[in-house]
Amino acid sequence: MTETAGRVLASLYPNPSWFPQAFDSTFEWVRMLEFTEQDYRAAAFLDQRGLRPEMEIVVVPFSSLAEITPAGARRDAQWIFHIGHVGSTLVSKLLGELTGLLALREPVLLRALPAMSQDERGERLPIIRALLSRSFAPDQRALIKATSFLSELGGALAGPASDGGKALMIRMKPERFIASRLDTPMIEPRARIPERIARLTKRAPAIDPAEARRDDAHIAAAAWATEASALEEAAAAIGPSRVMFLDFDRFLDAPVDQLQQVASHFDLEADRDRLQTLVDGPMMARHAKTGADRFDPAARNARIEQQCAMRATEISASMRWLEHVAKHAPLVGQALNRTMP
Repeated sequence: MTETAGRVLASLYPNPSWFPQAFDSTFEWVRMLEFTEQDYRAAAFLDQRGLRPEMEIVVVPFSSLAEITPAGARRDAQWIFHIGHVGSTLVSKLLGELTGLLALREPVLLRALPAMSQDERGERLPIIRALLSRSFAPDQRALIKATSFLSELGGALAGPASDGGKALMIRMKPERFIASRLDTPMIEPRARIPERIARLTKRAPAIDPAEARRDDAHIAAAAWATEASALEEAAAAIGPSRVMFLDFDRFLDAPVDQLQQVASHFDLEADRDRLQTLVDGPMMARHAKTGADRFDPAARNARIEQQCAMRATEISASMRWLEHVAKHAPLVGQALNRTMP
Protein backbone atom coordinates (compact mmCIF):
# COMPACT_ATOMS: atom_id res chain seq x y z
CA MET A 1 0.00 0.00 0.00
CA THR A 2 1.30 3.49 -0.85
CA GLU A 3 2.06 6.11 1.76
CA THR A 4 -0.75 8.28 0.35
CA ALA A 5 -3.29 5.46 0.64
CA GLY A 6 -2.20 4.92 4.22
CA ARG A 7 -2.76 8.62 4.94
CA VAL A 8 -6.29 8.39 3.52
CA LEU A 9 -7.15 5.36 5.63
CA ALA A 10 -5.73 6.94 8.77
CA SER A 11 -8.04 9.95 8.40
CA LEU A 12 -11.13 8.10 7.18
CA TYR A 13 -13.25 8.55 10.32
CA PRO A 14 -15.16 10.37 11.67
CA ASN A 15 -15.43 13.07 8.96
CA PRO A 16 -16.06 12.60 5.22
CA SER A 17 -13.15 14.66 3.89
CA TRP A 18 -12.19 11.59 1.83
CA PHE A 19 -15.20 10.57 -0.25
CA PRO A 20 -15.56 7.05 -1.77
CA GLN A 21 -16.50 8.18 -5.26
CA ALA A 22 -16.64 4.94 -7.29
CA PHE A 23 -15.81 1.24 -7.44
CA ASP A 24 -13.67 -0.20 -10.20
CA SER A 25 -15.20 -2.89 -12.43
CA THR A 26 -14.15 -5.68 -10.04
CA PHE A 27 -15.72 -3.99 -7.00
CA GLU A 28 -12.39 -4.54 -5.22
CA TRP A 29 -10.93 -1.02 -5.50
CA VAL A 30 -12.43 2.35 -4.64
CA ARG A 31 -11.50 5.78 -5.96
CA MET A 32 -11.28 8.22 -3.04
CA LEU A 33 -11.42 12.00 -3.54
CA GLU A 34 -10.67 14.78 -1.10
CA PHE A 35 -13.88 16.77 -0.56
CA THR A 36 -14.58 19.87 1.51
CA GLU A 37 -17.97 20.56 3.04
CA GLN A 38 -18.48 23.22 0.37
CA ASP A 39 -17.71 20.65 -2.35
CA TYR A 40 -20.59 18.51 -1.09
CA ARG A 41 -22.94 21.50 -1.00
CA ALA A 42 -22.01 22.65 -4.49
CA ALA A 43 -22.20 19.29 -6.28
CA ALA A 44 -25.55 18.68 -7.98
CA PHE A 45 -24.42 15.06 -8.37
CA LEU A 46 -21.51 13.13 -6.90
CA ASP A 47 -20.31 11.74 -10.22
CA GLN A 48 -17.92 13.39 -12.68
CA ARG A 49 -20.04 16.55 -12.57
CA GLY A 50 -19.25 17.03 -8.88
CA LEU A 51 -15.46 17.00 -9.28
CA ARG A 52 -12.94 19.83 -9.41
CA PRO A 53 -9.81 19.34 -11.57
CA GLU A 54 -7.50 19.95 -8.60
CA MET A 55 -9.12 17.37 -6.30
CA GLU A 56 -6.65 14.81 -4.98
CA ILE A 57 -7.53 11.26 -6.04
CA VAL A 58 -6.30 8.09 -4.30
CA VAL A 59 -7.25 4.50 -5.10
CA VAL A 60 -7.50 2.10 -2.16
CA PRO A 61 -8.63 -1.52 -1.81
CA PHE A 62 -12.15 -1.92 -0.49
CA SER A 63 -10.84 -4.55 1.91
CA SER A 64 -8.76 -1.82 3.60
CA LEU A 65 -11.82 0.40 3.95
CA ALA A 66 -13.60 -2.53 5.60
CA GLU A 67 -10.71 -3.18 7.99
CA ILE A 68 -10.50 0.46 9.10
CA THR A 69 -14.28 0.88 9.63
CA PRO A 70 -15.11 0.60 13.36
CA ALA A 71 -17.74 -1.98 14.24
CA GLY A 72 -19.71 0.73 16.04
CA ALA A 73 -19.44 3.34 13.29
CA ARG A 74 -22.47 5.53 12.66
CA ARG A 75 -24.85 4.18 10.04
CA ASP A 76 -27.59 6.74 10.60
CA ALA A 77 -27.69 8.40 7.17
CA GLN A 78 -31.07 9.71 6.07
CA TRP A 79 -32.29 8.89 2.56
CA ILE A 80 -34.23 10.37 -0.33
CA PHE A 81 -35.72 7.85 -2.75
CA HIS A 82 -37.76 9.01 -5.76
CA ILE A 83 -39.26 8.01 -9.10
CA GLY A 84 -36.99 10.27 -11.19
CA HIS A 85 -37.63 13.77 -12.59
CA VAL A 86 -39.75 14.80 -9.61
CA GLY A 87 -37.66 17.54 -8.01
CA SER A 88 -35.55 15.36 -5.73
CA THR A 89 -32.39 17.34 -6.50
CA LEU A 90 -34.12 20.61 -5.61
CA VAL A 91 -35.51 19.19 -2.36
CA SER A 92 -32.08 17.78 -1.46
CA LYS A 93 -30.38 21.13 -2.09
CA LEU A 94 -32.89 23.04 0.00
CA LEU A 95 -32.61 20.57 2.89
CA GLY A 96 -28.82 20.67 2.61
CA GLU A 97 -28.94 24.34 3.60
CA LEU A 98 -30.44 23.47 6.99
CA THR A 99 -28.22 23.19 10.03
CA GLY A 100 -27.62 19.56 10.92
CA LEU A 101 -27.69 18.02 7.44
CA LEU A 102 -24.92 17.16 5.00
CA ALA A 103 -26.59 16.50 1.64
CA LEU A 104 -25.03 13.96 -0.75
CA ARG A 105 -26.66 13.68 -4.16
CA GLU A 106 -26.49 10.38 -6.05
CA PRO A 107 -23.11 8.94 -5.00
CA VAL A 108 -21.97 7.02 -8.05
CA LEU A 109 -20.48 4.35 -5.78
CA LEU A 110 -24.02 3.14 -5.02
CA ARG A 111 -24.79 2.47 -8.68
CA ALA A 112 -22.55 -0.59 -8.53
CA LEU A 113 -24.77 -2.31 -5.95
CA PRO A 114 -27.38 -3.82 -8.33
CA ALA A 115 -24.57 -5.39 -10.41
CA MET A 116 -23.08 -7.17 -7.38
CA SER A 117 -24.04 -10.64 -6.29
CA GLN A 118 -26.20 -10.86 -3.19
CA ASP A 119 -23.21 -12.05 -1.17
CA GLU A 120 -21.01 -9.20 -2.41
CA ARG A 121 -23.71 -6.68 -1.60
CA GLY A 122 -24.20 -8.18 1.85
CA GLU A 123 -20.49 -7.84 2.61
CA ARG A 124 -20.11 -4.32 1.26
CA LEU A 125 -23.31 -2.59 2.35
CA PRO A 126 -22.48 -2.22 6.07
CA ILE A 127 -19.16 -0.58 5.14
CA ILE A 128 -20.74 1.64 2.48
CA ARG A 129 -23.47 2.75 4.88
CA ALA A 130 -20.85 3.64 7.49
CA LEU A 131 -18.75 5.59 4.97
CA LEU A 132 -21.78 7.54 3.75
CA SER A 133 -22.99 8.28 7.30
CA ARG A 134 -19.87 10.25 8.26
CA SER A 135 -20.29 13.97 8.91
CA PHE A 136 -18.20 17.05 9.63
CA ALA A 137 -19.74 17.51 13.11
CA PRO A 138 -21.18 15.09 15.67
CA ASP A 139 -24.63 16.73 15.47
CA GLN A 140 -24.68 16.68 11.67
CA ARG A 141 -26.24 13.80 9.73
CA ALA A 142 -25.81 12.76 6.14
CA LEU A 143 -28.81 12.96 3.80
CA ILE A 144 -28.30 10.84 0.70
CA LYS A 145 -30.36 11.27 -2.44
CA ALA A 146 -30.13 7.96 -4.26
CA THR A 147 -30.41 7.37 -8.00
CA SER A 148 -34.03 6.42 -8.82
CA PHE A 149 -33.36 2.74 -9.62
CA LEU A 150 -31.77 2.25 -6.20
CA SER A 151 -35.20 2.31 -4.57
CA GLU A 152 -35.08 -1.43 -5.30
CA LEU A 153 -32.53 -1.65 -2.47
CA GLY A 154 -34.16 0.98 -0.26
CA GLY A 155 -34.67 -1.27 2.74
CA ALA A 156 -31.06 -2.45 2.77
CA LEU A 157 -29.71 1.08 2.25
CA ALA A 158 -31.74 2.62 5.07
CA GLY A 159 -30.81 -0.28 7.35
CA PRO A 160 -32.48 -1.37 10.59
CA ALA A 161 -34.50 1.01 12.72
CA SER A 162 -31.88 0.77 15.47
CA ASP A 163 -29.42 2.65 13.23
CA GLY A 164 -31.74 5.66 13.09
CA GLY A 165 -32.06 6.10 9.32
CA LYS A 166 -35.28 7.51 7.86
CA ALA A 167 -36.44 7.96 4.28
CA LEU A 168 -38.28 10.52 2.18
CA MET A 169 -40.11 9.14 -0.87
CA ILE A 170 -40.75 11.71 -3.64
CA ARG A 171 -43.29 11.02 -6.38
CA MET A 172 -46.00 12.60 -8.58
CA LYS A 173 -49.47 11.56 -9.69
CA PRO A 174 -49.14 9.31 -12.74
CA GLU A 175 -51.10 11.54 -15.15
CA ARG A 176 -48.91 14.51 -14.24
CA PHE A 177 -45.74 12.44 -14.40
CA ILE A 178 -46.61 11.08 -17.85
CA ALA A 179 -47.42 14.57 -19.15
CA SER A 180 -44.23 15.99 -17.67
CA ARG A 181 -42.12 13.31 -19.36
CA LEU A 182 -43.89 13.93 -22.69
CA ASP A 183 -42.90 17.59 -22.33
CA THR A 184 -39.21 16.61 -22.46
CA PRO A 185 -37.08 14.57 -24.91
CA MET A 186 -37.93 10.90 -24.43
CA ILE A 187 -34.43 9.60 -25.14
CA GLU A 188 -33.77 8.45 -21.56
CA PRO A 189 -37.16 6.76 -20.95
CA ARG A 190 -36.97 4.92 -24.28
CA ALA A 191 -33.42 3.74 -23.59
CA ARG A 192 -34.33 2.49 -20.12
CA ILE A 193 -37.58 0.70 -20.98
CA PRO A 194 -35.99 -2.81 -21.25
CA GLU A 195 -34.43 -2.48 -17.80
CA ARG A 196 -37.62 -1.05 -16.32
CA ILE A 197 -39.78 -3.79 -17.83
CA ALA A 198 -37.42 -6.39 -16.32
CA ARG A 199 -37.78 -4.77 -12.90
CA LEU A 200 -41.54 -4.25 -13.19
CA THR A 201 -42.10 -7.84 -14.28
CA LYS A 202 -40.84 -9.03 -10.90
CA ARG A 203 -43.78 -7.23 -9.27
CA ALA A 204 -46.22 -7.60 -12.17
CA PRO A 205 -45.48 -10.90 -13.99
CA ALA A 206 -48.59 -10.63 -16.16
CA ILE A 207 -47.67 -7.40 -17.96
CA ASP A 208 -47.33 -7.39 -21.74
CA PRO A 209 -43.89 -5.93 -22.60
CA ALA A 210 -45.10 -4.93 -26.07
CA GLU A 211 -47.95 -2.90 -24.56
CA ALA A 212 -45.50 -1.11 -22.28
CA ARG A 213 -43.63 0.02 -25.42
CA ARG A 214 -46.76 0.98 -27.36
CA ASP A 215 -45.98 4.71 -27.49
CA ASP A 216 -44.21 7.39 -25.46
CA ALA A 217 -47.13 7.78 -23.04
CA HIS A 218 -47.05 4.05 -22.26
CA ILE A 219 -43.27 4.17 -21.85
CA ALA A 220 -43.69 7.01 -19.32
CA ALA A 221 -46.48 5.08 -17.58
CA ALA A 222 -44.23 2.02 -17.33
CA ALA A 223 -41.51 4.20 -15.82
CA TRP A 224 -43.98 5.48 -13.21
CA ALA A 225 -45.23 1.97 -12.43
CA THR A 226 -41.70 0.60 -12.06
CA GLU A 227 -40.34 3.35 -9.84
CA ALA A 228 -43.50 4.02 -7.80
CA SER A 229 -43.95 0.31 -7.00
CA ALA A 230 -40.26 0.15 -6.02
CA LEU A 231 -40.91 2.98 -3.55
CA GLU A 232 -43.82 1.02 -2.08
CA GLU A 233 -41.64 -2.06 -1.68
CA ALA A 234 -38.87 -0.03 -0.05
CA ALA A 235 -41.32 1.75 2.26
CA ALA A 236 -42.66 -1.59 3.48
CA ALA A 237 -39.13 -2.85 4.14
CA ILE A 238 -38.09 0.30 6.01
CA GLY A 239 -41.31 0.59 8.02
CA PRO A 240 -44.08 3.22 7.98
CA SER A 241 -42.80 5.08 11.05
CA ARG A 242 -39.55 5.85 9.25
CA VAL A 243 -40.99 6.85 5.87
CA MET A 244 -42.60 10.04 4.58
CA PHE A 245 -44.11 10.39 1.10
CA LEU A 246 -43.90 13.75 -0.68
CA ASP A 247 -45.80 14.74 -3.83
CA PHE A 248 -43.67 17.22 -5.80
CA ASP A 249 -46.65 19.19 -7.13
CA ARG A 250 -47.95 19.67 -3.59
CA PHE A 251 -44.45 20.71 -2.55
CA LEU A 252 -44.39 23.43 -5.22
CA ASP A 253 -47.84 24.63 -4.12
CA ALA A 254 -46.68 25.16 -0.50
CA PRO A 255 -42.90 24.71 -0.29
CA VAL A 256 -42.41 26.23 3.17
CA ASP A 257 -45.10 24.07 4.77
CA GLN A 258 -43.82 20.96 2.99
CA LEU A 259 -40.19 21.63 3.91
CA GLN A 260 -41.19 22.10 7.52
CA GLN A 261 -42.92 18.71 7.51
CA VAL A 262 -39.91 17.05 5.92
CA ALA A 263 -37.56 18.66 8.43
CA SER A 264 -39.76 17.40 11.27
CA HIS A 265 -39.70 13.91 9.76
CA PHE A 266 -35.90 14.01 9.88
CA ASP A 267 -35.97 15.31 13.49
CA LEU A 268 -34.59 18.71 12.52
CA GLU A 269 -35.34 22.10 13.99
CA ALA A 270 -36.39 24.28 11.04
CA ASP A 271 -37.17 27.93 11.66
CA ARG A 272 -40.04 29.03 9.38
CA ASP A 273 -38.34 32.33 8.57
CA ARG A 274 -35.22 30.42 7.48
CA LEU A 275 -37.31 28.15 5.26
CA GLN A 276 -39.07 31.17 3.73
CA THR A 277 -35.69 32.73 2.98
CA LEU A 278 -34.57 29.54 1.22
CA VAL A 279 -37.78 29.33 -0.81
CA ASP A 280 -37.51 33.01 -1.79
CA GLY A 281 -33.84 32.61 -2.69
CA PRO A 282 -32.07 31.63 -5.91
CA MET A 283 -32.39 27.84 -5.45
CA MET A 284 -36.10 27.89 -6.26
CA ALA A 285 -35.49 30.04 -9.33
CA ARG A 286 -32.85 27.87 -11.03
CA HIS A 287 -32.95 24.39 -12.46
CA ALA A 288 -31.48 22.26 -9.67
CA LYS A 289 -29.54 19.94 -11.98
CA THR A 290 -27.88 22.55 -14.19
CA GLY A 291 -27.91 25.64 -11.99
CA ALA A 292 -28.10 27.76 -15.14
CA ASP A 293 -31.62 27.38 -16.54
CA ARG A 294 -34.47 29.32 -14.99
CA PHE A 295 -36.98 27.23 -13.02
CA ASP A 296 -40.51 28.63 -12.94
CA PRO A 297 -43.08 26.42 -11.16
CA ALA A 298 -45.99 28.26 -12.81
CA ALA A 299 -44.52 27.82 -16.29
CA ARG A 300 -43.80 24.15 -15.52
CA ASN A 301 -47.41 23.61 -14.48
CA ALA A 302 -48.67 25.36 -17.63
CA ARG A 303 -46.55 23.08 -19.84
CA ILE A 304 -47.84 19.96 -18.05
CA GLU A 305 -51.44 21.13 -18.43
CA GLN A 306 -50.79 21.81 -22.11
CA GLN A 307 -49.48 18.26 -22.59
CA CYS A 308 -52.50 16.87 -20.74
CA ALA A 309 -54.77 18.69 -23.21
CA MET A 310 -52.78 18.10 -26.40
CA ARG A 311 -52.14 14.41 -25.77
CA ALA A 312 -55.22 13.52 -23.78
CA THR A 313 -56.00 10.42 -25.88
CA GLU A 314 -52.50 8.92 -25.43
CA ILE A 315 -52.37 9.76 -21.73
CA SER A 316 -55.86 8.31 -21.11
CA ALA A 317 -54.88 5.09 -22.88
CA SER A 318 -51.68 4.80 -20.86
CA MET A 319 -53.63 5.38 -17.64
CA ARG A 320 -56.05 2.58 -18.57
CA TRP A 321 -53.04 0.31 -19.11
CA LEU A 322 -51.65 1.38 -15.74
CA GLU A 323 -54.95 0.61 -14.01
CA HIS A 324 -54.99 -2.81 -15.72
CA VAL A 325 -51.45 -3.51 -14.46
CA ALA A 326 -52.52 -2.46 -10.96
CA LYS A 327 -55.20 -5.17 -10.90
CA HIS A 328 -52.47 -7.81 -11.19
CA ALA A 329 -49.73 -6.08 -9.21
CA PRO A 330 -50.63 -5.10 -5.62
CA LEU A 331 -47.68 -2.73 -5.22
CA VAL A 332 -48.63 -0.81 -8.38
CA GLY A 333 -52.20 -0.66 -7.08
CA GLN A 334 -50.94 0.58 -3.72
CA ALA A 335 -48.89 3.28 -5.45
CA LEU A 336 -51.95 4.36 -7.46
CA ASN A 337 -54.15 4.45 -4.38
CA ARG A 338 -51.62 6.61 -2.57
CA THR A 339 -52.04 9.32 -5.22
CA MET A 340 -55.81 9.55 -4.71
CA PRO A 341 -57.14 12.65 -2.90
